[in-house]
This record gives sequence, C-alpha cells and structure tokens, in this order.
Amino acid sequence: MAISRTALRRLLDLSLAACAAFACGCDDAASPPPASSTQTISSAGRTVPRVAPAPQKLDVLRPVSVGKLDKNLVPECSGLAASKRFPGVFWTLSDSGDAPRIVAVNAYGDTVRPAEDNGGYTGIHVSGAKNVDWEALVVDPSGGLIIGDFGNNLSRRQDLCLYVVPSEPDPRKDVSTVKARRVPFRFVDQAEFPDPKKNHDVEAMFCHDGGVYVFTKHWTDTDSELHRVDMTANETTPRPTTLIATFAALGMVTDAAVSPDGRRLAVLTYTGLWVFALPPRGSMANPISGKALFRPLGMLLRSWQIEAVSFADDDTLLVGCEEGDLYKVQVSDLGPAR
Repeated sequence: MAISRTALRRLLDLSLAACAAFACGCDDAASPPPASSTQTISSAGRTVPRVAPAPQKLDVLRPVSVGKLDKNLVPECSGLAASKRFPGVFWTLSDSGDAPRIVAVNAYGDTVRPAEDNGGYTGIHVSGAKNVDWEALVVDPSGGLIIGDFGNNLSRRQDLCLYVVPSEPDPRKDVSTVKARRVPFRFVDQAEFPDPKKNHDVEAMFCHDGGVYVFTKHWTDTDSELHRVDMTANETTPRPTTLIATFAALGMVTDAAVSPDGRRLAVLTYTGLWVFALPPRGSMANPISGKALFRPLGMLLRSWQIEAVSFADDDTLLVGCEEGDLYKVQVSDLGPAR
C-alpha cells in the first residue's frame, strides 16, 4: 500500500540506521553482532528462536532497471511470482484500491496477454475474491496460485486471508480464473486490534516443505516475525498462525520468494536483500535457520518502494517497485551474513 511521506521518512530512518553499520565500513561496525543469536522470545506461550545474521560490510548495491510495468494494469506493483506452467512468465498484482485481478508479464515488464486483445484488456479477474489490500502472491508446488490479502498498515484488520486458485490461468487465453477458495487466518500473538505497535502488517509470503509462511512487516522496529498459516481453515472461521521465529531483518520486509530448485529463500526489505539457504525438504526445520547472504540496496528516490521479488532462475532475482520499475540482482552480488 502506498504510504505517506511522514511514514516514509520514519521507515527509511529506521532501516538505514540498521543497515549503516554493514554498508559503509564505519568504525562502529568493527565488532558486528554474533551471526545467529541463541536468544529466544516467548509469544502465546511458545518459545521461538531469534535469527540475527551478521552481514559483512559491503557497499550499497544500486541495481539498474531492466524493464517497466504498464501502470494502467499494475498501478502499484506489490508482488511477483514466477509461473511454473508458463516459462518466462511472472504474475504480478497491485495492492489496495485495485480490482481483484492479476497480470502476467515477462522479465522486462511487457504484459503477456491474449493475442486477440483489442485494447480493452484489464488483466485476469480472480473469481470469488475481493482486493482489500493484496500484497503478495506465490505459485504453490501443485501449480496453484495463492494471493495474500493481508496488507494491514495499522494492524487493525480482522479479515486477513489468502485466496487459493487451484491452477494458473493461461495468460494468452484467459481473462478470469476458476473460483478461488478463501483461507482466513489470525496472528497467534495479536490480542489487541489495532496492535499499538503496528507490528502485524504483512507483505511477504512463500511456500516451503508443504507449508505456507508469511513475514510480518513492523512499523516500530526493523524486526520481523515468521509465521506459518493453517491452510485447513474453512472460508469463514480463521485459524491462528504458528509463530516459527523472529528475524532481525534490518528493515521492513516487503516480499519473499523461493528459487526454482527449492534451495534458496529471498527476503526483500525496502533497503536490503537477504538470501537464505533453505533446509532440506522433509526436515521441518526453521526456513531461515540456514546460511544467509545480504546486500544493502540503494534505489532511486522515484522508485524506492521495492515491494516485489521473484527468482528468474536459481541465481537471478527480479525485483519490482510500486512505481513500476523492474530490476535484476544476481545472488553473487550479495555477501555472507554468517
């Protein structure tokens, strides 16, 4: 969701301060914190690990734009997901205020649409869904689309949900999907609405090892919480999430993505990019417990609001911003964080 200039100033101040010690090689970063802390927190009666990687000092990476989205179809890009059914296609969407639609694009931002389009194309309507504040989408291992209607800037929503579309539509033929199933959820550790700390916003989601996970986006610090969503909920009764870990993200988490080979997890913030080595499938381990890479990102002021990330291949990431620019980042551009 687009945010005010005051909120922008505050979040950038928080994120840049957290990243500064690792981005510029200044003296106060000479003794970085431990790679991963053993500190735990207790939430809802459950103790969980705190993941606190220690990035090495690297210069800010300034990615070059490689494409531009059609702003008429995607007013504020808030998510990217690589298609499993159609090679070279990425699904994207816009957040609150837009229609319940998804749009297919290539890696350069060009819209993939039906050949017989006569200028009236408006994307692919998601049947049975409502866009309160869509912020992310993923293609699950079975080939279905999951859309996150969980934007929650003030942490007061009690209608958070995912929409599950059983199969990807054909972007060159379809103008609507089959009916989506609604999966409502609630945060296991939220007792007040609104949360006075505003730490139950969400913009990032990914699938791993049979689970669907979300990262919270905090408005009062640069941490995040990793939760697993109970996908067995019926369409009207939300089930509580399972809190997996807290994460010292050094910024507000805005999207996440898993590589095609299932071995890496990318986590995007407004000011940096993380890549974690995922644990083997079947291990049921914490998805962010593996080795981490990190690099601070420096975007142009006109395209600072980076809220979308997807793997183009196992070693290349596509990053999108609300202003419509697309960027590419190589995993090799990042440095060790533990």
